[in-house]
Amino acid sequence: MRPWKVAAIAAVVIAGVVTFITRPKPPPPVDAGRWQTTAVRKASGGTSEVNRGLFCLKGSDATLERLVNPVEQRTDCKAGEQSQGDGIFRKVWTCPGVNGLPDERIEMEVHYRQDDYDGIAKLLSKSANGFTPSGDVVLTGKRVGDC
Repeated sequence: MRPWKVAAIAAVVIAGVVTFITRPKPPPPVDAGRWQTTAVRKASGGTSEVNRGLFCLKGSDATLERLVNPVEQRTDCKAGEQSQGDGIFRKVWTCPGVNGLPDERIEMEVHYRQDDYDGIAKLLSKSANGFTPSGDVVLTGKRVGDC
């Protein structure tokens, strides 16, 4: 076999091994079961609102996105960029203004393991200068048992 063919084959094998080793690890799954969640909204005016819930996630519903979706009740919000890996989930939504309120942008980052998570969703309101901070939602959750 000619030396250049050996070098080409070696390069392909090395590239395949490096790609396999350095590829991103899949995110750990969220365990199915009963989850206790809390979302505390802290508005820029200092007021806060607490939402607590118990959710039963089964089978394919057992996803982090299902637990932390801050716009689930609104059908007019549009999902934007999203990334997930190494125990961190990030997602952005944009929502049109309602009842005279300005458009909103929600930027969320959640750190998670199979049985718990914590994170923050930054709320930004549209103004003449773009989007400005209008509050945060602190998100926490933990698996508390079976359904």
